[in-house]
Amino acid sequence: MARYRLRFLLHEMDLHPGELVIGRSATCGLTIDDPLVSRSHARILVGEDGCAIEDAGSRNGIRVNGRTISGRTKLEDGARFRVGTQELMFRIVEDAAVHPHRRRSTGFMIHCTSCGLPYATDAPQCPNCGKEQRVEEEEPTTTTEQAWSIELLAETLHRAQVLGRQQDIERLLIQARGVLETTSVTVDRRRLDQLAAGAVRFAAETNKVEWARWALGLFSKRGIVPNVELGAQLSSLPPSTRETLAPAVRAVVTSLRPANVGDEAVDEEALSLLRRFTEQSEAG
Repeated sequence: MARYRLRFLLHEMDLHPGELVIGRSATCGLTIDDPLVSRSHARILVGEDGCAIEDAGSRNGIRVNGRTISGRTKLEDGARFRVGTQELMFRIVEDAAVHPHRRRSTGFMIHCTSCGLPYATDAPQCPNCGKEQRVEEEEPTTTTEQAWSIELLAETLHRAQVLGRQQDIERLLIQARGVLETTSVTVDRRRLDQLAAGAVRFAAETNKVEWARWALGLFSKRGIVPNVELGAQLSSLPPSTRETLAPAVRAVVTSLRPANVGDEAVDEEALSLLRRFTEQSEAG
């Protein structure tokens, strides 16, 4: 007989017949203390023929296996869905099944080499395209989990800025800074640009220059140049702020040595913006 279970972080909970409401309210069956989670965010319906998930009137919606859903959606074994900044995984557990060679459950995620969508490492195959994991893959490390956390934080930061939730923005930036400063995780370039743009925008809106300085440090540490959009953001800051940031901008420019540029081509237009930024700060 099949049983149903939710996994989130390193925790598990069994699903019983009926309805499980997930949200920020203490009256929910599963309470998630996250400002981006609505009081009643999602509803999981457990029946004899399986489980389904639906939006319970949330502010930010629900994504299953990377796609935003509308209406009731059936949950397949290994499905991942996001509520706020939290990722949960749905599993079907067979009581009579024996898995002598099953890898240990870790709660970590990998990206499918075929379709690119993320899924749990303890799933035998990608729930989106069905590609099987290679048995020779190494056990995931904490770096895998941290990389996935950065992806979630970058995307959630963008949404919080669209909604104008200033108190959430700084909290998310602090979380991202903590992850990046305590691990050697490799960050996807798109997410790096997203985090940096969010930090500079927040600095401009709140006059907290330290976040723009932190954003520039993300690039100087990696020896790469920010994109043109971020360069334009920096150039639009007040003169006093630009002068304060000049050393951090100069550090980005001087970090672009051939030895650490790697395979990524330098965006000459963006580099020109940064050089002009330092020249104007020194002249002014």
